[in-house]
Formats: sequence, C-alpha cells, structure tokens
Amino acid sequence: MRRIVLLTTGLARGGAEAQVVLLALNLSRRGWNVRVVSMLPPQAHEEDLRNARIPVLDLGMRKGIPDPRAIFRLAGSLREFRPHILHCHMVHANLLGRITRLLAPVPVLISTAHSIHEGHRWRDWAYRWTDRWCDLTTNVCRTGWERYVREGLAARDKAKWIPNGVDPGLFHRNEQAREALRREFAWHGRFVWLAVGNLLEPKDYANLLDAFARLPADSAASVLAIAGSGPLEGILTARIRELGVVDKVRLLGSRQDVPDLLQAADAYVMSSAWEGTPMALLEAAAAALPIIATEVGGTRDVVEHPRTGLLVPPRDPAALALAMRRLMTMSPRDRIAMGDAAQQRIHRLFGQQRIVRRWENVYNQLLETRAGASPNADASHGSLEGFSMAQILKRAIDLFSAATVLIVLSPLLLLLALLVRSCSPGPAFFRQSRLGRNGARFAICKFRTMYQNASDLRNPDGSAISLTDDPRVTPLGRFLRRTSLDELPQLWNVIRGEMSLVGPRPDQADQIRHYTTDEMAKLAMRPGITGLAQISGRNSIPWEKRKQLDRRYVEQWSLALDLSILFKTIPYVLLRRDVHQEQIHGIDDFRATGPESSGRIL
Repeated sequence: MRRIVLLTTGLARGGAEAQVVLLALNLSRRGWNVRVVSMLPPQAHEEDLRNARIPVLDLGMRKGIPDPRAIFRLAGSLREFRPHILHCHMVHANLLGRITRLLAPVPVLISTAHSIHEGHRWRDWAYRWTDRWCDLTTNVCRTGWERYVREGLAARDKAKWIPNGVDPGLFHRNEQAREALRREFAWHGRFVWLAVGNLLEPKDYANLLDAFARLPADSAASVLAIAGSGPLEGILTARIRELGVVDKVRLLGSRQDVPDLLQAADAYVMSSAWEGTPMALLEAAAAALPIIATEVGGTRDVVEHPRTGLLVPPRDPAALALAMRRLMTMSPRDRIAMGDAAQQRIHRLFGQQRIVRRWENVYNQLLETRAGASPNADASHGSLEGFSMAQILKRAIDLFSAATVLIVLSPLLLLLALLVRSCSPGPAFFRQSRLGRNGARFAICKFRTMYQNASDLRNPDGSAISLTDDPRVTPLGRFLRRTSLDELPQLWNVIRGEMSLVGPRPDQADQIRHYTTDEMAKLAMRPGITGLAQISGRNSIPWEKRKQLDRRYVEQWSLALDLSILFKTIPYVLLRRDVHQEQIHGIDDFRATGPESSGRIL
C-alpha cells in the first residue's frame, strides 16, 4: 500500500488546513495509507480525520517559538511509518520537512505554498537555499507559481501550479437553510453581502468596510456579514463605529455553517490585499453566488471577469464600492446567470476529485522517476534509503566531518583557489552536472585542474579517456590530482546533502543512458567522495570493475563498511596509491567548457 505523510503547520479553521484535510480524506478513500502531522496542536478537523481512521500526530510546537525538538519528533515518525511521499503544506511545514529530510530521507518530498507571499523575505531566502532538498514545489495559484520560478524560490523544472479543490456537492441550493438564517439575522428584504475569512491583515477588511460605507444612500437596504475571527476584531469593530455602519455590518465570528451562510447571501465579496487561491472564493462560486473580488493571487483563475464575477484592483475602496454598486443594480436574472456560470466553472476546473486525481498523477510520476521508489515496493534499504538509525548516523557523520574539515582547512582552500585563478585563466572551481540519490541531478564542486578550453572527450562506453600526460591538465592541476586536494570542495556537496563522504562514484548526468537495470540500483544512495573503487585500486582497475564495486557497496552497505572505507582512504591519499595522471575516480573534469563548468569566480 502506498504511504504518504501530510505535514501541515497547523490544523485550524482556514482554507489551507481545509485543503490538507480534504486531500487526506480523499487519498484514504483511494487506498492510500495516510498520516497527518501538525506542527501546532490541532484546533479543528481532528475528529473528522480520526473518524476516517487517519492518524494525527501533534509535534507539540507553540506558535512563534522555534523548537528544534520537532525535527527529531518528525524524523522518528518518518522512520517508523516509512512513507513513500512526504507532502508539506505552508511555509513552516515546508521548511521543517526539508530540514528533517537530512536526518530521515524519503523518496519524494513535495512542498506546497498556499499564498503568493508567505511572509518575511527571509522565508524566500530559506526556500531558495533548501530547494535542493525538495523534489517539487507547488503553489495553489498561478501567479504564485510564476513568482516562485521568476525569483528563484524553486527551479522551473521542479515547480508546478496545482490549485485548491472544492467539493461542489456541499453547496447545492437549499431554500430551507436560506430562509432559516435570513430569519435569524433579520435579513428579509435586504441585499446580503457575505465575506468569509479570518480577521487578518491579508484579508484587508478595512478596505471592504471603507468600500461598503461609500455605497450611496439608496443602498440602505444592503447589509455586510463577515464570518471569521482573529486578532483584528477590535480594530475592525472600532472602524465600523467610526464609519457609522454599525446597523449594517455584522461580524459573525468563527462559523461552522459556511455552506448555509452562502445560501443565505445574495453576493460574495473578497477584499484581500494578497491571496493564494482562496477556498472561500471557490466555495462561494460553487454555491452559485455572483462574486466581486480584488485581483490578487489566484482570484483571476477562479473569477472570469465579467462573466462569473467582477475583479477590481486591491487596496482601492472606490473601485470596490463601484463594483458592488454595479452588481446590486443588475437584474436578479443577470445575477443568477452570473452565479450559475461561476458554479459551472468550479465544476469544470476546481472539482475536488479532479484535483485529487491530479495530485495522484504527480505522486506516481515522481515515484517512477526515483530509482527503487516504486509505491508497490516494500520500504527496504534498497527502496527507501535512510530510515534506519545507521543511516541517520551516516548523515550525522557526514555533516559533522565535512563542516569540521571545511572550517579547519578554510585558509588552505582559499590559498588553493587563488593559485588556481593565478596559474591559468578561468574560474577557481569546476562544476559539472552529476547524478545524485534517486537520480536527482546536482552540480559537483571541485578545484579546476584543466585549462579552460579543454575539449570534451570520452570513450564509447562513457568512461574517461586515459592519457599518461594529458595536455588538458595544468601543472598545478597535476599536483592537485596527485594529492587529491582537488576533491576538497566536494565537502560542500556533502553539507548540502547531495553527496556523502562514502558512496558510489557520482557519474555525469548523461551517463544514465548507459546504465543497466542493475546499475540503476546505486542511485538509491547518495554518491560519495570516496568508496570501494577508491580503496580497491582507483584508476588502476578497469571501468567495469569499478561499476561492480559500486553495486557491491550498495548491496552490502553498513555503517561499519563506511568507517572501514574512510580509514583505508587515508593511506591511499597520503601515499598516492594507484593515482595516474588522468585521475578518473568520479569521471573528472571532462567538460571544462560550457555553463556548468564555468564555476563561480572567486
């Protein structure tokens, strides 16, 4: 059975949280083994999930207080459950999932942003820096997806727009519910505007109140109802009194009968300053209400102006008031036609089952591209690398050792970089696309040992050409290769989680076309700076033998084997055993020209 963990910042009554719950319930019905993990103590939805036999784990964090213990709690849960997919929702959960993957790797990690902006700029920086640990970043609105790609928060080939979905069946016309609520609130004979959303800054209810107060005197029969709670309630209450609309505006607080409220309303209004694809807007359209909304985030994806609603600029109360006035003066027939068109659009593009099927397709495609990560496979070492305590220790040793060596040798690294720059034109570092764990590509980092205009030459089988006195190698490069000092920058790849100290050699990205089925198995592990091939003869052994050693390492891996290889590597490096001039271990610098070999100028 396919296993998935949905990690969310919290379980409260909000649109993003509702999407997580809907996805969990639908995946469970489709045969997935689902777990939901909340960073904050759940405030809603927990009963619905437990009734569906979906376990809910609370990481016990407190809002606004960082707690590193959550990383280890989440890692422990992942090791125990061993999911095929970790799907994170909202910024804090997205970042927590990426960091935790360093301790408890999962075959596929997906991050979903639920707004075009998720807060302070440091969060954008954090997304950029941790993107390498994520297989796919999605945004619920097209504009947000475009911004993430444009500003480098996610690589274009690792980003998608997947909108929120809604269950249209919950919003059929219900005249009985409509009449009951209109009697309760004394709305008979009045035009009811409804807005739904927590009383927070992004919703910009001050803009809505200012617009509503601008409606002309002949709009006295209109009322505005706002369903939601939040920290701005006191400020908005004071603003209502200041504008003199106390008898026409009602703050309803947090409500659990939103479908009934939508039935009782005559039109829906959204005044947000920024958004993703707001669930309340989808629900209003599903309830066949005509809509007025600010043109932010994903609202243009939902509202087709002017057929299904009217769009206005954000933070412009005059434009919002004009649109509200225009809709109120439309004939009832035209308003009903607008609402029906909105409902049809929701059924066609945002139906819950359609969106869940789209997610399933994404999950399966990602699993298929990850070697050994078949959803039908058992979570053994070969298919789900990284869930044992030994794997956690391996990663901890990698991080501690690489960071320590980089810090201690930083003066030497700086000196070598300057020497490389001064001895031949070109960058100090050589970068090249290599195959990492699960087939992910990364840019390996080494000191440049060849002249900048070295040609790209290879044997027919993809191996490097062996030359006793390779003219492409600089004099300093020969020294760096003999001493293996050119490998030191790869410690940064280790810290980034792209490599390990010990593992199979990292082949060039295009070499995957030469792989046999057996050779694909080595992609289940991170490639290493050193490995069995390096302590078994390095360049003196044939190419096929080195590939066999890689397969043997993956099949027989243990922490003890790693430690043994590390200790045996030391004399090989110090005594320069089996190091020929071409230095092929890892298929070196055979693309010294081109975008990936240009490196970063030091």
